[in-house]
Amino acid sequence: MFFTISPVIPASLRYNRREADVATIDQADQATEVVATTLDPRTILQRVSPLRLTLESNGHVLLEQDGDENEPERFGPQALPILHAFAHPSTFSDALEALRPASLTGWMDLSSTALDLYRAGFLKVPGTASPPLESGFGSPEIHRRMLNDRTRTDRFRQAVREAVRPGDIVVEVGTGTGVLTLAALEAGASHVYTIEASAIADVAEEIFALAGVSDRVTVLRGWSTDVDVPERAHVVISEIIGNDPLGEGALQYLTDVRQRMALPDARFVPESLEVLAIPVTIPEELRQARAVTAEVIANWTAWYGASFAPVAARTGYHRRPLDWIKPQTAGAWPHLANPFSLLRFNFASSQPAPVAGQVCAEATTAGLWNGLLVCFVAGLGSTRCATTPAEAGSDNSWTSPLWYLENGLFVDTGDRLGLRFRYGSRDKGWSFHPSADSRDLETGRP
Repeated sequence: MFFTISPVIPASLRYNRREADVATIDQADQATEVVATTLDPRTILQRVSPLRLTLESNGHVLLEQDGDENEPERFGPQALPILHAFAHPSTFSDALEALRPASLTGWMDLSSTALDLYRAGFLKVPGTASPPLESGFGSPEIHRRMLNDRTRTDRFRQAVREAVRPGDIVVEVGTGTGVLTLAALEAGASHVYTIEASAIADVAEEIFALAGVSDRVTVLRGWSTDVDVPERAHVVISEIIGNDPLGEGALQYLTDVRQRMALPDARFVPESLEVLAIPVTIPEELRQARAVTAEVIANWTAWYGASFAPVAARTGYHRRPLDWIKPQTAGAWPHLANPFSLLRFNFASSQPAPVAGQVCAEATTAGLWNGLLVCFVAGLGSTRCATTPAEAGSDNSWTSPLWYLENGLFVDTGDRLGLRFRYGSRDKGWSFHPSADSRDLETGRP
């Protein structure tokens, strides 16, 4: 629910209407209209954490929260100082006063940008979830897709029933609609503390009430790193493995929960995560449709009578996937080698470390190596859930990031394929550097 906002013009910018000229009066009235539907100036806010931030050359800021699979949101240059001002809890008025806008227009820009950051969920009241959103994990559409993925949901529920014993205390990270909480209670859990930062928590609470289990469930609103539980858990359950397997921060969040909320011998669902990258040949039709290739540039030049080569120089395929692909559709593509294993993580014992290294595989098929399909395998007790093309079912709701290698290389059966990789916030996701035998894939030279 949004608060009603009162204008909070700093004292240095307040005007006496009897002494102000007409233009200044109009300006002040416009300022009041801009912020009259925003926040109470006494509201205490703090920026959410962690955030991913990209600073564009024009000073604009791209922001996204960990785990949000939507496109980053763009804000004006004022976003950066505002986020800094709310690094620690501060009232809306105190933060804007500290920024000392030089003019009424500057104050208007700051206050409207701060409101936009609040509405988008990047500023929040400490100890609460971000404001309800129509997008992200607060959107019913995401949960519709996941609940329709019967294989995914049933395998996680089966693993929960195997892990939970009568009388167990359970902590869940990422409530969603509560479908895994219900499985834990069916297995005999005495109480489930379930943590959810998005507005879907309201839906989950209604579902628990309809199921008659509200007295055995505590919904904790916020990020797992910001909340505590009154007793340690025998079992920790979660389903925060995203389309990018590491994109929702599963390693960091679940390690924190293990250290602060779980018993030393706690059981985890999932138990483990392996991240894989499959060297593939991207179908030419898809490559031409999604990539800015030499052929595409030639077409634009012919159509519009100008060179668009600078577009190709700024596509940034090394920084973001070319596309997000249903893995079951990639089964018919040429797979040039067995998958590279990029990471193996045991949630009960492993410690997060820099995800980086070098791996090798032998080419099993000759062809053009111009793509990497990133997928995963989650260990679920007696079963597992995987997004490899060989295992993903027709109801699979995950998509896999497809990375485009612009300087594709023809490889022969038996060639040694190498891949240097890194994952981290500084790289904003995955960074890949492939090679074949002694040839560097980016240059084609030894």
